[in-house]
Amino acid sequence: MTALPEWSQAPMPSIPQVSQLHLPIRAETHQGLGELEGMLLFDGRELRLDFQTSDSLFGVLRSKPESVIVPLAAIQSVRCGLGFFWVMPYIALELNDFQLLARVPGANGGRWRLRVRYRDRQALLRMTDAVAFARAQWLHERLASDLPPLPPYGVPTPLSSTAEDTNPSEARRRIPE
Repeated sequence: MTALPEWSQAPMPSIPQVSQLHLPIRAETHQGLGELEGMLLFDGRELRLDFQTSDSLFGVLRSKPESVIVPLAAIQSVRCGLGFFWVMPYIALELNDFQLLARVPGANGGRWRLRVRYRDRQALLRMTDAVAFARAQWLHERLASDLPPLPPYGVPTPLSSTAEDTNPSEARRRIPE
């Protein structure tokens, strides 16, 4: 039996956790006269945008760094696309809270489209999938918490009936109380 090479016995790198997702982004602001650069961070509970704006002419005039936190409840949809000639990927966020988007330059009509570098397109896909999955999971938990608990297995519910109680045609017409 031959020994395995040394490199195969090394521990496998860990898969990045949701708390480690980050994505460098850019966006045009002020009708093309300004540019926003920043980082989109996702920790599984909220999306955080750290950004700074500058003029696009010389890049000399810069704003102070700002941060906007977007909870999962405020996200209506998140999607990604390939952009112009498949070399300008983007992430598009649609929020249901106008107050949040009013704090960010470049947002329009509840939507915000951010450009991503071509080399970061795999991180873009991971970010989009993670945010969409976390939002769906949050929505499922919210909807499930409003439902009454299920009765134990075998206990008849008001919607079910036994054969000796009623016939099937009467069971369909009856409305439970």
